[in-house]
Amino acid sequence: ALTHAAPQLAQALANVTPNAAASPSQLGPAALFFLAAIRSGDIAGWLGDKAADILRRDGKANLISRLSQEGSILNRIAAEPASQDWRGFSVPHFWEGQIHKMAVYYKNDGGNETDREQGKQTRFIFDLSLTRMGKVQLDGLFRASRLDLVVRTETPLSQAMQMEMKRTYAGAIGQTRLAGELSFQNRPEQWVKINPQAETYSANI
Repeated sequence: ALTHAAPQLAQALANVTPNAAASPSQLGPAALFFLAAIRSGDIAGWLGDKAADILRRDGKANLISRLSQEGSILNRIAAEPASQDWRGFSVPHFWEGQIHKMAVYYKNDGGNETDREQGKQTRFIFDLSLTRMGKVQLDGLFRASRLDLVVRTETPLSQAMQMEMKRTYAGAIGQTRLAGELSFQNRPEQWVKINPQAETYSANI
């Protein structure tokens, strides 16, 4: 695993990539990572000097190039006209000392009249399977300077866990110029079913 082969590199990457499987409290920051990736065209700058230097020193500069490919895709997505169709792509996900690809589905639309006045909004879906929580769906809506996130689980989360996750999300949001709220759902009919034939982008991460 990367953790044993290059512990400094693993730690640097862990600091900038989502690790939702490690703890439920990381679900909010994972969604913020998605937004940061869309808005960032400079992958090396987004990684930070420390992580980029470690990658180059360890002979893994090609990873920056691969992430840049993904960043180009994300920037193209942000510039796309509104669409009611779900599309998908992969983002890097750090888990158990390795970087994996995590599928994200999105669509851009104008919503209602009020939303159209405020500009384009982007809705995105993460479907996860976590050891402690089972199947989890993150349903995010980004518009203007606001990012709201719904966490769907098969069984209700305890009040204590919900409060912990809300605190973590508020803390992560507080480090940006965004506003937003975290809410929870657990009824089967509330889950969003994504067409498995949705177009998917993927870089070789």
